[in-house]
Amino acid sequence: MTSDFRSNHQNSFIAVIDGGNCIFEQWEENKMVLEDNISLGGKNRYLSVTSAGFAYGDTAVIKLDSTNYSYNSRGLNIVTIEKATGKVVSSVVIDTYLSDATIKVKELDNNAAKRWKEYEKQAQQILDGEYVLIPSGKEQCALDIEAGSGQENANLQLWTRTEELPQQFALEYAGNGLYYIKALCSDKYLTAYNYGNSNGTNVVQNSFTGLANQKWFIYECGDGLYKIMSHYNKLVLDVSGTVAEPGINIQLYDENGGEWQKFVFSRFKEE
Repeated sequence: MTSDFRSNHQNSFIAVIDGGNCIFEQWEENKMVLEDNISLGGKNRYLSVTSAGFAYGDTAVIKLDSTNYSYNSRGLNIVTIEKATGKVVSSVVIDTYLSDATIKVKELDNNAAKRWKEYEKQAQQILDGEYVLIPSGKEQCALDIEAGSGQENANLQLWTRTEELPQQFALEYAGNGLYYIKALCSDKYLTAYNYGNSNGTNVVQNSFTGLANQKWFIYECGDGLYKIMSHYNKLVLDVSGTVAEPGINIQLYDENGGEWQKFVFSRFKEE
């Protein structure tokens, strides 16, 4: 490849390399989509690549047939396919934002297609409306904006359930399986703080930007429970330390299947 990554910081980028030969390479100041049928393992396979830089949707999708294999995270997302068999052998992301260019490797298994469908359902799973968010099995608690603050970067925490204004959130469907979550005490939106990309990233409220760190996948995980995943970093909402006490922090963390990453969306009781 001959690309100048430095001068194209945060733009969209797609490249296709075949046996060491770069057969397609392009940067855009906009969302990009490349679709084609390719021969792999003696069969005709459908390849779809979507790239949207930070200002254009912050998305990296690399689909073979109907399954997305991209890590879909900040940086350079790379999927390697064995041409002779059509098998996807690796999926990594190089975080070009960090000075040490951290590399993450995506686990590939037989459930990849199922997980992708859960994360990116096109149909709206929960109707727009105003809700209290309750952690699984802890009906006495609810998510809460600290002190009902109207300030930028006010913290999201766990608190004794009152269903008063600091615990009321408006769900707004943004399309493509994504939602905005607005705190009614401030008219500000839940946000992955400071574009954090690691376990323990805080969740705060900020004025509306429409960027990926304010967008959330919400998908059902059974028994009326839902997981809430950041579109920006693919970490899920998590009760810190698995402790149900007032003031416990709400953070973003790798999905682990725990009950502390599952929530009930309950319509609050209006006076």
